[in-house]
Amino acid sequence: RSFLLGVWIRPANTTTPQPIISTPDQSLYLGLADSEGTLLGRVGNTSLSLSASPEQWNLVGLAADYQTGQLTLFNGLEQVSRELGVEEFPHSTNKTLLLGSDGTHNFTGKIERTIVEN
Repeated sequence: RSFLLGVWIRPANTTTPQPIISTPDQSLYLGLADSEGTLLGRVGNTSLSLSASPEQWNLVGLAADYQTGQLTLFNGLEQVSRELGVEEFPHSTNKTLLLGSDGTHNFTGKIERTIVEN
């Protein structure tokens, strides 16, 4: 139930929205949320946000630790965490992950060195 999603991104712009990694239903989402370059990480109803820089390389990721109950969003060395309720942890590891898309919107820029750990 624990997982880590990590990826290097270089956004071409920060138009809304810019999905990086998402499930089709967006119950798990990592992406840019607005024109200010807000990085958004979401699992279920729990969301976290940080800033990301357009036209620069950013190492971003979302991690959930089932043992500690923590959801962590990071961009480089900057990170923010919040407790994630047990009921919000993904109950299945057999989920479709979309890279650079949420099924409706697409990421514009470059994505490299994607890490998905379970």
